[in-house]
Amino acid sequence: MKLLAPILAACLAAAAQGQHGYTNCITVDPTTGKADYTTIQAAINSLSSPTDRTTILIYPATYTEEVVLGATSGNIDLVGVDRDSVVIVAPANKDAVTIKGTGVRNNSVQNLTIRTDDDDEEEGRGIVLKIDGTGADPSDVQIVGVRIETAGDSSPAIEVINAFTDIEVRDVFLRTTGVNSASIEGRQAAGVRVINCDFSCDDGRLYAGDDFLVSGCVLETRQSAGGTPANDDTAPIELWGHDNLVVDNCTLRGRGYGITVQYENAVPDNVLVSNCDIEGAHSGAFIRCGTNIAFQGCRLAANSDLGKQRVGSTPEYVGVRVKANASCTALASITFSQCVINAYSDEEDRDAIGVLVEDAPSDGPVRFLDCTISAEVTSDGDRALGVVAGELDTTTGEPDSIMLIGGSVDAIDADERQTALYDLWNPADDDAVWIAATGTKFSRWKGAIGAAVGQEATVMRVAGLQSAGAATVLAATGLTGVEQTIVNDISPIDNYRVLSVTGNHSEMNQAVIIMGLDWALRPIADSIVLSGTSTVAGVKAFRRVTKIILKAGDSGQTVSVGTTNILGLHAPVSATGDLLQIGRKTSAGTSYTIFASIPSPSVERGTVDISTLSPNNNDAFEFTYRASR
Repeated sequence: MKLLAPILAACLAAAAQGQHGYTNCITVDPTTGKADYTTIQAAINSLSSPTDRTTILIYPATYTEEVVLGATSGNIDLVGVDRDSVVIVAPANKDAVTIKGTGVRNNSVQNLTIRTDDDDEEEGRGIVLKIDGTGADPSDVQIVGVRIETAGDSSPAIEVINAFTDIEVRDVFLRTTGVNSASIEGRQAAGVRVINCDFSCDDGRLYAGDDFLVSGCVLETRQSAGGTPANDDTAPIELWGHDNLVVDNCTLRGRGYGITVQYENAVPDNVLVSNCDIEGAHSGAFIRCGTNIAFQGCRLAANSDLGKQRVGSTPEYVGVRVKANASCTALASITFSQCVINAYSDEEDRDAIGVLVEDAPSDGPVRFLDCTISAEVTSDGDRALGVVAGELDTTTGEPDSIMLIGGSVDAIDADERQTALYDLWNPADDDAVWIAATGTKFSRWKGAIGAAVGQEATVMRVAGLQSAGAATVLAATGLTGVEQTIVNDISPIDNYRVLSVTGNHSEMNQAVIIMGLDWALRPIADSIVLSGTSTVAGVKAFRRVTKIILKAGDSGQTVSVGTTNILGLHAPVSATGDLLQIGRKTSAGTSYTIFASIPSPSVERGTVDISTLSPNNNDAFEFTYRASR
């Protein structure tokens, strides 16, 4: 038994002694015949506008009735003797408990269980709060120590209708299994405090209104049983166009997102999320509109294990995503401080991105202060990208989108088969500052693509360049019925070359995985898909190959691995114009000849295709370029 207040203890004592005339307590029990009433509603109806706070003490039983605290039922507390054995079951086509009226209600529902199972719109809800009549907006309701279980679709567990204010939801245990059934539908409410609650829902969002506090809670949206749900983009907390949301010391797990902030008839303002553990399948945090948004001391993660991406959705898992929705009129002042941000993907062809900013705030970049940012992948065909600046619209303001101050960024390939690993990624092909960083630690300079972290001139020489060959790394090797790994008889490269693969059958389309070391002897890997008998070039420049994985094939099929005339640079470039000069010295020459025109380097890969320069065997080349550091 859970005693909730001194008045409850006094009420219990009075009931035990048969003193039912106690003015502040009446009892309900349908089984013993010793209580004042046998139904909850009869007890409520016996009280008309009590001036003193009165407790209706409810004894263990299952009460199949619609409970209504109406306009004349202020100052009444519904209190169960034991949460698990006092059960209110909503009748068909009805809500379980309704609190309605105007002005100060002084009502509470405490220490009992509510169950509903009705999927008609606006029916089968757990607790409904709404205005009834004319007068001041209703206020002052407590829901404490209650268990709510709902099974109907589109039936919120707690719904606040109209401008109801000053609501406390504390120590509430909530389970919903219906589709599109909110845990709390509170967009019209204000001054709601949700404290120390446990919400676990198949498809239930907490819709926050103005002046919401959510503290010390565990909130979860799960994958619906029996297949793909109607919606798979839910978040445990969603803020739609309201102000002053504080989420503190909470754990959020979302089948779609961990938390979303977006426009609905207004711009959200003043959002503080602190000391929270937030994880979603698609994104940890998805900011689509708002001003003065701050995350402090949080862990924010996208985790493909929480729910795979739906067909046709954006092929990526993102720790923090900023992208304005179409109707948003203001996006400004967004800061993350001392946060751990991570994205993880184990789904083939789905990227992991730690931070993705697709729309820049109007007042400057999204700021990340002393944050640890990482992206990790484990499957073929996907990329690990630490921080990404999207293709931003620069017509309305400065193009700066991301500012990193301190902290670190890391891109991780867990199974060494990754095609692309970048700490920073800029799609810009001009001199705009998309990502700026100061004092930030990176896992590899090769990953710092296009970052505004300082530039310097670099001169790189490749001496004794060997001619490209179709099978100079691995001669034609027969495929078998199982995947095979080759670690012996791999020819050295020594010239930082992009590799190619060639099959001997028109229907070959297997991926060849090549692992090795780059120019700085760091581990890299490339996945190259065969195209029949055509020679297909990869994208990464190898200094040495240590392992080649050949996928299963038919008897008689062979694969050759060779070099190309695409060379890797020692350090990345920000733009194609960063390659300043190329000189060549022949094997018999004594000086370098400068080319009048030079090929454009690959900004993505830090490579240069010199095939147009007609290289000869044993040539030496000198590249001069501005490197990103």
